[in-house]
Amino acid sequence: MEKKRYTLDDVAAAALTVDPGEPEQLEELAAMIEAFIGTGPELGAFLQPLETFPDLLRQAATQGVAPIQREATLIRLGQLLEEIVEPTEEADQGTSPDSTSESPLEIEIGIDIDEEIVGEFITESLDHIDHAEQALLLLEENPDDTEAVNTIFRAFHTIKGSSAFLGLSQVEKLAHAAESLLSQVRDQSVVFSSSVADVILQSADTLRELLDGVRRTVAGESSPVPGAYHQLLEILLDPELTERIQTERPIPTTRTPEESPARKEGPEQRTTPAESDESVRIRVHLLDHLVDLVGELVVSQSMLSQEVMETIVEENTNGERVERILNRSNKILRELQDLSTSLRMVPLRPVFNRLARVARDAARKNRKEVQLITSGEETELDRNMVNALADPLIHMVRNAIDHGIESAEERRAHGKPEVGRLTISAYHSGGNVIVEIEDDGKGLDRERILARARERGIIDSEKGLTDAEIHQLVFAPGFSTAREVTAISGRGVGMDVVRRGVEELRGRIDIDSVPGKGTRFEIQLPLTLAITDGILIRVGTERYIIPTTKVQMSYRPSSDAISTMAGKGEMVLVHGNVLPVIRLYRLFGIEPDQTEPSEAILVIIREGARRSALMVDEVLGQQQFVVKAMTGSLTNVEGIAGGAIMGDGTVGLILDPEGLMSIATTGGEKTIDWVPKG
Repeated sequence: MEKKRYTLDDVAAAALTVDPGEPEQLEELAAMIEAFIGTGPELGAFLQPLETFPDLLRQAATQGVAPIQREATLIRLGQLLEEIVEPTEEADQGTSPDSTSESPLEIEIGIDIDEEIVGEFITESLDHIDHAEQALLLLEENPDDTEAVNTIFRAFHTIKGSSAFLGLSQVEKLAHAAESLLSQVRDQSVVFSSSVADVILQSADTLRELLDGVRRTVAGESSPVPGAYHQLLEILLDPELTERIQTERPIPTTRTPEESPARKEGPEQRTTPAESDESVRIRVHLLDHLVDLVGELVVSQSMLSQEVMETIVEENTNGERVERILNRSNKILRELQDLSTSLRMVPLRPVFNRLARVARDAARKNRKEVQLITSGEETELDRNMVNALADPLIHMVRNAIDHGIESAEERRAHGKPEVGRLTISAYHSGGNVIVEIEDDGKGLDRERILARARERGIIDSEKGLTDAEIHQLVFAPGFSTAREVTAISGRGVGMDVVRRGVEELRGRIDIDSVPGKGTRFEIQLPLTLAITDGILIRVGTERYIIPTTKVQMSYRPSSDAISTMAGKGEMVLVHGNVLPVIRLYRLFGIEPDQTEPSEAILVIIREGARRSALMVDEVLGQQQFVVKAMTGSLTNVEGIAGGAIMGDGTVGLILDPEGLMSIATTGGEKTIDWVPKG
């Protein structure tokens, strides 16, 4: 009977699918290689290393051999087969493929690789890595959670198989090696610990870098292999890894997802629709373009409605039917706008998951034990804002662990639990999203903040400063109260980044701190940047917009509430507090209707702990505006945050309260020049 003939492709496919924990499959693979050698052409020098693998595989199949050694044998076989099936340039020139040189410094992809398929693979792989990372953090809390182990294992297994199919050998090798370690955790030959978690998390990080490199390489860019790639492979394939990674004591950072019943049941809390879990992938640039087009349509519809109604009034005709049609069109358009905006809404869960990893790493570096509690992960926000919010929150979590939460010894000395508590929550309130980060650490050191502020020349004296205003000093550029620089913080480049990031999202951040009890940061954000809620005001013939979140109240003051104070200028008494008055017509150099505050309207604006009274002729009302970014010479004009399309098609300037306060405080009668030159 003629022996079955096998090709190198048959052997390579079998080697990829073999389970290292099944001795029978290892025996079958050894027999297949022997059959290939026996029935194929005479082996040249290039194929000779294959002859050693039947014996190596049978040796790996015997009892007592560590699983990681079996995996190492299969990985070496895979590397050899890859070089044989697709010979390298050196091999074509006669170099033996059994040399142990490192893989190339550039990321490799196949010549005929399909860019669209690779894009889908990268997206799905990143999702798998995210899920694996979160399961791994949960596994640190409960090492007996077998489902978490299976989730992590399946993620790396899927990436390994898909990357092998696409010919992405470097991705496949790393995923395969990490899967091998996870296989040992799954069959309990390796006891899971934080040291094991460190290795797997580093594998996840390196895989992310590899996938990003694959994306750039497919796009035609040069992309090097991550620096940790070769060293990580050596660690994962080291037969002594099992003993070494279990010698360190873990330092836990536990994460407890928690829902606040009061917030969860609130009428404004967004929840994921239960009608259907089906979804489709949409390219981000197409979604962004849709939102922009709908915004333009809203503006055009508003202009059309205004023009039609003015024509009806001028011609003195009965326009009831036209008005009904316009009202219906406006209603449908508003619903379309809300729907298109909601398509770009995503939950904050990915950011919260990332913060869990940041908290874990920061706690381990500081040798602290921290319990992370999260709630409101399903709270939705514009996708673009979610991406931009990640960096400020990361800075805040690191600062909370590095500066806020004390060491176990300090906490014990002050009668606190040794494990610190860090709470991150999100919820909807008043049409905005509130994100809170709270720790039970030592709180902000008021005296040290003041001393540092005086030292840097930020303040001359603390006289008259409230606690809220003192807390806001930590956001000054370069400000830091750290006594020493650590790997995490202390260089004064953190909190100013936080504030700038939040302000770019048209939000605000407040601080509440109690010495010895902890600190709470509250970030208030709009739902989307494409549309803003604003108060429309008029000064003379000009109209301006103030973000609703920056307005506290508006009223007409009495003449006896206005006074002039030496060194501070014009002031107004509001509910027992003296606030500076900003005459907007002077700043913009325009002719107002009113020059007496008692005959005008004062709009109380706020920025952090600071408040001022903005003097205007009229408050026209509150409405939503389609935001347009300022370009060219208008991008950095102090006092102006952007522009918005008005109902009549003209552009209204969105005012920046902080900029206005700064100009009024330091510039006196300074005029804002926002008209482009040349």
